Amino acid sequence: MPAAGAGMAGAGGYGQPGQLPQAEFPAAATGYPTGYQAPAGAPYGTGVQQPYPGAGTPYPPTMPPYQPGQTGFAGPGTYPGAGVPGQTYGGGFPPRPQPGGGPGQRNTWIVVTAVGAVVMLFLLILLGAFVLMRGGSQTAAVPTATATTAASPTPSPTPSPTPTPSPTPSPTPTPSPAVSPTPPPNPGFAWCDQCVNEGFTTQYPSGWSQSSTPDGTGIRFTSPASSEVTASFKVPGATNQTPDQLVANEIAQLPGATNVSPTTTTTIGGTTWRAASADYQQQSQDHIQVYATVYQGRAYLIEIQAPRDQFDQMNTQYFATMLATFQFV
Repeated sequence: MPAAGAGMAGAGGYGQPGQLPQAEFPAAATGYPTGYQAPAGAPYGTGVQQPYPGAGTPYPPTMPPYQPGQTGFAGPGTYPGAGVPGQTYGGGFPPRPQPGGGPGQRNTWIVVTAVGAVVMLFLLILLGAFVLMRGGSQTAAVPTATATTAASPTPSPTPSPTPTPSPTPSPTPTPSPAVSPTPPPNPGFAWCDQCVNEGFTTQYPSGWSQSSTPDGTGIRFTSPASSEVTASFKVPGATNQTPDQLVANEIAQLPGATNVSPTTTTTIGGTTWRAASADYQQQSQDHIQVYATVYQGRAYLIEIQAPRDQFDQMNTQYFATMLATFQFV
């Protein structure tokens, strides 16, 4: 060992060709470089390399053990640890890793942690804003129901049905009585055309004259044989007297009326008449028969007369036919 150490010193510190010059290996080292632990009683150079407690990166492979009689050192290799004072190297060894990965690695972790914290904070802010927006939109989407009282509809007044006016019935014209063809008059008689203007008709003896009554209320028919043989048809007009009163009034106007009969009822032309008779003095003693009725508010009177001793004959021959053909028109 001493000889080998001397040879290295004399030879300028080289072992084998191509090996970097080294300082003289210490003969009696009192300790191993940091990171190495020699087994008890083991020769120098046979220590086992231990992992470096730090970043977890192991040292390079262990140096080959030293052989007896070996001159110089083994082939080039990476020797961990610090150099011995006075020893020179061609390029030197890289610095030993520092525990904790060094200042650069610590800075990297700080930056990563800060970035992660910022990202987490940003995510939390976004999450909070999203929750607030969701809550606000839900609150706005649900309107508060306000109970409103529905206004009762005002009932429309039911229109009263307009009564349909009944058609005014047209006045039914009163049919005029059909004018029957005038039947031929009885033999020896003729129809009184002028009598129609007074509201009646009758037949009178042919050859008898027609004239107005002395009071001007009717028509008088006079026999050509005697002026005391007459038939008078009077229409005094509207009256409020009864037929009995009309008969009594006519008889009362006769001069010296005697033998006045009670009033009786008879029918002439389909109408009821009241009648009475009396005697009165004219040129001779005459007999008179008075008939009265009220038809449609108008008074109608018939007076037939003749000398007392001729009355029954004149009645049968003329007066009966004249009364039988009387009709209201």
